[in-house]
Amino acid sequence: MATHPAPADGGVITLSSRDETLSSRDSGASDDSADSGRDASACGLSGSDGEAPSRARRPAWDVIAGDALTAAARGALDAVASLLSVGPGVARQLLAHFRWSPEALAAALADGRDVFELAGVPRGGEPGQPRAGRPAAALECGVCFSTVPPSGATRMPCGHAFCDDCWRGHFTACLETGGARLPCAAQGCRAACDDGAAARLLAGTPAGERHAAALASSYVDDNPRVRWCPSVPHCGRALRAACGRACEPVCACGASLCAACGAPPHAPATCAMASAWARKCRDDSETANWMAAHTRPCPKCAKPVEKAGGCNLVMCRCGQPFCWLCGGATGTAHTWTSIQGHSCGRFREGDGGGAGADDAGRATAAGAIRRFLHHFTRWDAHTKVRAMEGGG
Repeated sequence: MATHPAPADGGVITLSSRDETLSSRDSGASDDSADSGRDASACGLSGSDGEAPSRARRPAWDVIAGDALTAAARGALDAVASLLSVGPGVARQLLAHFRWSPEALAAALADGRDVFELAGVPRGGEPGQPRAGRPAAALECGVCFSTVPPSGATRMPCGHAFCDDCWRGHFTACLETGGARLPCAAQGCRAACDDGAAARLLAGTPAGERHAAALASSYVDDNPRVRWCPSVPHCGRALRAACGRACEPVCACGASLCAACGAPPHAPATCAMASAWARKCRDDSETANWMAAHTRPCPKCAKPVEKAGGCNLVMCRCGQPFCWLCGGATGTAHTWTSIQGHSCGRFREGDGGGAGADDAGRATAAGAIRRFLHHFTRWDAHTKVRAMEGGG
């Protein structure tokens, strides 16, 4: 899991959309009310008919640096822990499940839903005290079937207990796949393990470092309204959109992105349009269009054949002659205008006009590739100019 170093300058930088000026404020006074804003979908675009990011009306956003990231996460954790009378570990697991949206958590509570069951977090015994700890007596580990004393085993809040070595192996395997949530090792148990117990078991190991980094960056990684700055090398800052519509925040280092999809700025195109364009430039769709417009498959070996000139009798490398117009196999006897024993230009009932349907398809493919190349060359030129000007 990639970690993001903190910058030398801590604090939150707020960029106003009106005066486009930067001003710093103390990290301890950062306004966490932005964390309780609207759902992430309101800040972005999920369809091509939505509102495109607007450079002319940028709402405010926060550039979170240094200790302000920890302070912002702590403020949200304290609010949930106080509301539900749970410990900070349980509060973090609940917020991570609801993508750090206190409104979504409050809405689930208002609807009478069991947020603990939804998040896979056991309620625990006493309020605020998780039941993770050592078992009362020696037990047989259900994974390795070894009998271990209480000092060599750990019981999680869900009630399942295994030996410490098996817990470590399980946590290490989970962390290799990414994410800070560590599920219970018991078969069929969806409960999340206690973060404190996991940290104790993984202390001094590379997996423990990954776990600590995942917990520290959970506020950004699991929050749809907060994204890491895309700068390379990474400046250590994060960008938090405090908005109700799409925006393109700019970090103090000058890097920018779309707050909705995380891609480079693409206004006035919507996120769906930008994604479709990137996919079209990345995959082989236009190669297939070119092949359909400029080649014919050999009727014998099916390899594509391109005709650079000459008459309509084409000879494949496999030795098979065929008609360029209809693709049918023929003999070699021919003139400039006809092929002996072959009449692909004759109309045949029930075949849609002979080669006309194929010609229409090839014309459509040729038109599509001309349209793509028209837009691609202009997009590529603008991208190169922007890079030379230092804006890309």
